[in-house]
Amino acid sequence: TSVSFATITVGGSGKFPFSQLLSIDDSSIIASNGAKVTLPNVTKYTMSGKRVGFKFTADGNGSEISFPELTEIADPTDQYYSDLLVATANGGVISFPKLTSVQGAPFRASGAGSHIDAPLLSTAYDSEFVAYAGSTVSIPELTTLRHGEKWGGVKVDGDGTFDMPKLVNVERPEFAVT
Repeated sequence: TSVSFATITVGGSGKFPFSQLLSIDDSSIIASNGAKVTLPNVTKYTMSGKRVGFKFTADGNGSEISFPELTEIADPTDQYYSDLLVATANGGVISFPKLTSVQGAPFRASGAGSHIDAPLLSTAYDSEFVAYAGSTVSIPELTTLRHGEKWGGVKVDGDGTFDMPKLVNVERPEFAVT
């Protein structure tokens, strides 16, 4: 089953496995107030450039979104208005255990306990990584960060932390620590 140009919003405590979904291109997933959302069969996310404002958001303590099999987030159109915002706030967590490549997606964590985890991510093009106020972005295998038309940097504010010890190939980056 696939959905596109949809928003799936789940709130409240409980686990919500969406095992029937194989494709969620051009869609948003939002978990709040302790909801735990898992999309175990989504392997790739692609933006078509036909609409703006897609997001994966986990907001609130205990709120989690997990993509256990997702390996790639792609924006083949490279349109300025076509991005996917990956964001955690107020203790939310998003995990991508098999993600290796990202194009056109800013990753932003904000607030104590908020965490974005992409342990195998090695290449990011036109993407940004931001950690604010006690949050963590964990991308320990990131080796290549290229600035495109939209994004391309790392920003840390307050007590935010990053884990990216292997970053060696950087093209036109923006780095900021405040």
